[in-house]
Amino acid sequence: AGSSRRGSALFWRRHVGVNVLVVGLMVLVVVLLLGSGSASASASAQAVEEDSRVVSFDPELYRGYSIWQNVHLTRAQIDHLVATLPSFDIHHSAPVVDSTQQLHQQQQYLVDFMLSPTDAATPVVTGLHLPPATHQDVADHLHTHKTHLRDVAARLQSRADDSSDDQLTTFFDTYRSYTEMATYSHFLAQRFPHLVTLKNLGKTYEHRDIFVLVITRNNTQTKRQVLYDASQHAREWLAVSSVFYSLTQLLANADNNTSISALLDAIEFHFIPLVNPDGYEYSRTVFRYWRKNRQMPYSVDLNRNWGTAWGEGSASSSSGSDTFEGRTPFSEKETQIVSSYIRNNTFRCHVDFHTFGRDILRRWASSSRKSADETVMKAAGDRARDAISAAHGNTYRSANGDVLGLDGGVMPDWTYSEFGMISYTIELSDGGFVLDSSYIVPTGQEAWNAILALSQFVREGRADASRMAWNGNPWVTHSPSPSHVKHPSPSLSPSPSLSPSSTDGTDTSNTNDRVFSTAALLVMFVIVLLVVAIVIGVVLYVRNRRNESENLRAGHLALEEDATELGTIDSAFLAEDDDDGAFDNDVADNALHPPSTTSDTSKSSA
Repeated sequence: AGSSRRGSALFWRRHVGVNVLVVGLMVLVVVLLLGSGSASASASAQAVEEDSRVVSFDPELYRGYSIWQNVHLTRAQIDHLVATLPSFDIHHSAPVVDSTQQLHQQQQYLVDFMLSPTDAATPVVTGLHLPPATHQDVADHLHTHKTHLRDVAARLQSRADDSSDDQLTTFFDTYRSYTEMATYSHFLAQRFPHLVTLKNLGKTYEHRDIFVLVITRNNTQTKRQVLYDASQHAREWLAVSSVFYSLTQLLANADNNTSISALLDAIEFHFIPLVNPDGYEYSRTVFRYWRKNRQMPYSVDLNRNWGTAWGEGSASSSSGSDTFEGRTPFSEKETQIVSSYIRNNTFRCHVDFHTFGRDILRRWASSSRKSADETVMKAAGDRARDAISAAHGNTYRSANGDVLGLDGGVMPDWTYSEFGMISYTIELSDGGFVLDSSYIVPTGQEAWNAILALSQFVREGRADASRMAWNGNPWVTHSPSPSHVKHPSPSLSPSPSLSPSSTDGTDTSNTNDRVFSTAALLVMFVIVLLVVAIVIGVVLYVRNRRNESENLRAGHLALEEDATELGTIDSAFLAEDDDDGAFDNDVADNALHPPSTTSDTSKSSA
């Protein structure tokens, strides 16, 4: 047994490299199993998130329903209604104490229940087809009861209206998650259906919707369009809340402020509060200072991924940089989705909200020279600066975008160079990226004042004069060169297209980019793990063979030394044997031939 164990141990030591390789393959199988399980769990979590992402409650679903409270019914009558009416929904049931009632079926209960319009119109409620077992006309109880609520939908809508004013303010008590913002957007669309249209433009890599809220008054008047967005940079939470605050103020004052009402008659407002929802959520849950999107295995600074002057200035070609420009202009789903939506509209003004710095920056950000529409842009920017100062007295700077350094591939440069709209980057506040929630409302008021000032500028028609050197209508969608190159500033950029897409820029393609990205990461991880296991196995195998060779050589040397030592000993023994033989011969000779004593004596005498 001991010999067998020693042999087994020797086998494993001699084949340690192969063993590591086998272990690596076993780990590969385990990783694949865990990966499939985590992918399934992730898909389930994603499904749950999709289901819970938008919480909507439509009172119209209950139009025509009726509620009955404290109705006396016997158990037999209740059983009959439950069996007969599909929508019979008991909300409360309590027995009426009556010692004279002996039979369970005759015991009366106070019941609260709801009936659908279909059930309320059936003969059973009118008492025409009650079985004898009920012993009572259910219709008498229903139609003579005084606590009958006939219009459930109206009551629900009334309660929603009563609480909506609170929700319009409490939403800004703290920074909100993506899910909360999506839910709030749906609430606004339901609360102000005559003003708000909510559209999903497309999905990000992590399958979140990029949505736009279009706010205007429904009339036949031709309107000018304006666009306000935020969150290209994930860590700038205050910019997102400021856009939401502004659009909420627009809705809340639409019917009680004459100047805002006039704006809604003439202007069509488009708000995209979350251009980068994936990065925003990553900043909320993992790394607060995260800036880029979440495309894996690398991520991109979306505000360096637009076509004008792409790759110039502060834009970086290194994927590890915070200002990584991407592989090509519009390489990211977010910039593709939003740019497609912009190309399918005719915006006259665009503002990209950021934090921080208290700056109102006009074109260009990618060049130190002034734009062809410097006069118009400066006038509008100065008006926004003064409006912001009127909110809380804070001083903002109205300047060219290059005052912060040259930045290529930024969104406002593209919206101006491509379509001629007056375009700005507004850096809100000056306290940094991480600010207390107490900044939300004051900074939101500053953004709101800026939006009012710029929208009024557009309403007056002063932005219509903005133009580029192409000598044509600046609101016509152009078709620039399809090649993706680094353009000098200013220049026309490649126009991305979502295929297939609807006319409003909505991404209708059924992609699995998120699944592919996850699978690619898993495959890369497994490959790296396998390569490491193979390298370790080879190294250990080579080292083991080298040790075996050295041990064998040492064994040979030891054997040679033993042989030499044995040879020396044999020689010594042979020498001793020779000496002993000579001595024996001498003794024999003396015995056979003794020496002559006579001669010796005579010699001595002589």
